[in-house]
Amino acid sequence: MTQAIPRPLVAKALDQPEDALPSGDLPIDRLAQRFLMFLRDTDEDEDFEGHPEVWTAVLASSLASENPDLSFAVQEALVAEAQAPQDLSLIAAGPMTELFATHGPDLLERIEAATTSPRFAMALGALAPEGHGNSLFWARVQAMAKGHPDMIDDLPES
Repeated sequence: MTQAIPRPLVAKALDQPEDALPSGDLPIDRLAQRFLMFLRDTDEDEDFEGHPEVWTAVLASSLASENPDLSFAVQEALVAEAQAPQDLSLIAAGPMTELFATHGPDLLERIEAATTSPRFAMALGALAPEGHGNSLFWARVQAMAKGHPDMIDDLPES
């Protein structure tokens, strides 16, 4: 069964009435596909507000702030969706850093469990925690990334 974000939560995050959204809940894997496309397309672009998938960033940011459990599930889906090491860098620099800077210590057990995925561990290795507080948490996360593959040309399986 695909994990999904409840439609009312999506509507609230996007400040839209529910009837303005497609029917049903939003599957997390679909959000991850579209959000990763947005991250790739806007990596070098200062004018991301006009991108048709900007709503994915708004929703992801809201989840990072208001619903860390769903946001963590989105991070895992993003990592699984990654096609290249550059994707992991984008994920780490954006949504993963945002979630961990806000709720990281509360997610430590989930982060540790997720490092059984070499891809997830690689993403942790791409984090740049400078300026995001709680240095003990960031040191633990960086230690979890050690001993796993560095950024290489090909990604390991999830």
